[in-house]
Amino acid sequence: MKRLFLAAAILLYAAPAQAGECPAQAVKVGVSLDYTAPKEDTSLRAAVIAAGMKEEKGDWDSLKRDHAYNGVTLGFTQASEDIKIENRKAPDGKNYCPTVTEANFTFTYAPSVYIATELASLPCLYNVTAAHEKKHYEKTRQTIEEFIPKMKQALERHFKKTPPAAVPAGKVPAARYKIKEGFLNAISIVMEDYAVAERKAQDEIDPPEIFLKDSVLCSGEFLFPEGN
Repeated sequence: MKRLFLAAAILLYAAPAQAGECPAQAVKVGVSLDYTAPKEDTSLRAAVIAAGMKEEKGDWDSLKRDHAYNGVTLGFTQASEDIKIENRKAPDGKNYCPTVTEANFTFTYAPSVYIATELASLPCLYNVTAAHEKKHYEKTRQTIEEFIPKMKQALERHFKKTPPAAVPAGKVPAARYKIKEGFLNAISIVMEDYAVAERKAQDEIDPPEIFLKDSVLCSGEFLFPEGN
């Protein structure tokens, strides 16, 4: 499988510490996409794909388009994060400075493309369906790539606003938890925007009229999704 790895890293400026404050720390921030290109899977019959589509999207009967059931792309964008925090002694020698040294966020996308088994004998519909499904997973990858710099900028702003703070030894665990919580909150705001953009992009690929338009390209080839 072809793998694509995009990474963006920045180093936040470390300003000198004032007396009694924790020293500022340059935070290495990385945002990346780990992508695995899909292979076409023809193990599912059209009726099975149709049932899955109806469950996900509701009543598709109003479409009355056999070719609406020819294929489907499955695979959610997953996300993982990792933040490294060091417990450093504060300048006063008594307290501690939980300090972020590195923060990474990774989008993982490994879609699966299913094309109805029956299309093996319908080459035009097979090719049209494969091309349509490619639009879906390529659009998801494109949307992620557009959000990589936005995520990087959001994390950069977050760490600039939340420098290390001195705490007593007994409060170090709580301080570390608060740092991680703030990191995740900064991510979640951008991820909400990503989800909206992704849904909009996918809906633009699937207006009802697209199915009729695609069927015209394959005059003489018909697929009955019930598979009876």
